[in-house]
Amino acid sequence: MAQQQRAEIPKALYRGAKIPIIDETTAVLTPQEAEDLGEIIQALTFITHKLNEILDVADRITVLRQGKRIDTISREGATEQSLTRMMVGRDIVLRIDKEPSTPGEPLLGGRRSPRHRRA
Repeated sequence: MAQQQRAEIPKALYRGAKIPIIDETTAVLTPQEAEDLGEIIQALTFITHKLNEILDVADRITVLRQGKRIDTISREGATEQSLTRMMVGRDIVLRIDKEPSTPGEPLLGGRRSPRHRRA
């Protein structure tokens, strides 16, 4: 029964549950199984560097830099730009503006050797 309870949480998250409601989950578990399940639930903390994922799934966001906690903020009002600033300690340009390439004449050319010809 304990293994079934453990399996239900990831299944609910996989199916897109925003807030899993766990009602009487430990009612049929032994004290040790309930403790183990509690550790699994606590381990569901989501850690990633992909800011779009964080903004999609988090309620609160804690930013660490060089192993130190910088701040914990609510997702509301957080942006990729503000999170990046907290992560690196300064403003960062997240996109690169550059001119489109204009290819010139091929540098290598000529005829292909017989070995490289397609049949």
